[in-house]
Amino acid sequence: PSFIQQKKMTPAERGTLVHLVMQHIDAREPVNEESIQTLVERLVMKEFITKEQAEAIDAAQLLGFFESEIGQRMKHAKEIRKEVPFTMAYPAREAYHDWDGGDENILVQGIVDCLFEDENGLVLVDYKTDAITGRFPNGFEEAEEVLRARYVKQIELYTRALEQILKREIKEKYLFFFDGAHFIKL
Repeated sequence: PSFIQQKKMTPAERGTLVHLVMQHIDAREPVNEESIQTLVERLVMKEFITKEQAEAIDAAQLLGFFESEIGQRMKHAKEIRKEVPFTMAYPAREAYHDWDGGDENILVQGIVDCLFEDENGLVLVDYKTDAITGRFPNGFEEAEEVLRARYVKQIELYTRALEQILKREIKEKYLFFFDGAHFIKL
């Protein structure tokens, strides 16, 4: 309905939109702003997204990932998996540092944004759309500690789940922030 379409996109909606576009970009093909815009137009034509949503996509921000060292490694990877869902049971005390409810398990569900394998092994990449610019007086240097603390437990859980499922070690783990094209290695 038009009353829903007229509202401003929330950060969560924007994050979902960015993840959808990243899922459909073929890293093995040449990636540039034009190819991203062409993909976005195709997503509109196929009615995966609306024209209004397409206007919210910043192709330059997405391109920042593919121009990075990790993006280039992914381009040449042996295997690339995107949007990999998983469900695992964990002891609650391992997921919550302040848990005092005994030996109960919790069910953790997640979707791994990107997992690729190159000559160095398996690499986990989690995309983040957090706003950084203008929020931290000292820029990314100040933001890095806050963002690392915010997401370290999530990546630990994802890593543990993937390693149990795949029976292989995840060699490298990264958070990629589209705002500023910043990586945090965990």
